[in-house]
Amino acid sequence: MKKLEEIYSDVKIVDIPAFRLGRYVMITPNPDDDLHAYLESWAKASGLEEFTRGQVQRIGWDFPFVSIEQANRFGMHGYVEGCILPEGFEPGCPGVEIYEQVPARYDCITISDPFSRAFVTIPGAYRRIMEYLSHHRFKERPDDHVLSCFEYVFQKDHQTFMTVCLSVEALV
Repeated sequence: MKKLEEIYSDVKIVDIPAFRLGRYVMITPNPDDDLHAYLESWAKASGLEEFTRGQVQRIGWDFPFVSIEQANRFGMHGYVEGCILPEGFEPGCPGVEIYEQVPARYDCITISDPFSRAFVTIPGAYRRIMEYLSHHRFKERPDDHVLSCFEYVFQKDHQTFMTVCLSVEALV
């Protein structure tokens, strides 16, 4: 098993261009898997899977608006996941909220094998980003037109990676 220091990339500032996202929220005991199944079905029905030749890109993030009763009594938590909608694609069916992201600057870090110790590695990535912000004269960007953070899972050379991104702006 790799040491924690070995699984994280360096933190980088990345300018991410505008994009469209078909997103959906679920509050369930297992929203990550539930959302994945829902969006997989939606991507097929909407024509997105065919349009992208099976290369649907997804991003996700925690959804914090869960009641105390939902969390404590029913063991629920919330998650948002969305499919990136390529230029020229129009969904052939309803079922997601279409969100338009403006260009934005993000602090990003990549984790190798993020799910082996997910409740350690993923929060650790956010901590490393926050440390970077405090040392490099950046702050989180509060903006209703920019996703505050998101996670992107991908495969490379038969290994799973996750890039964690947090929107930022330079301190004046």
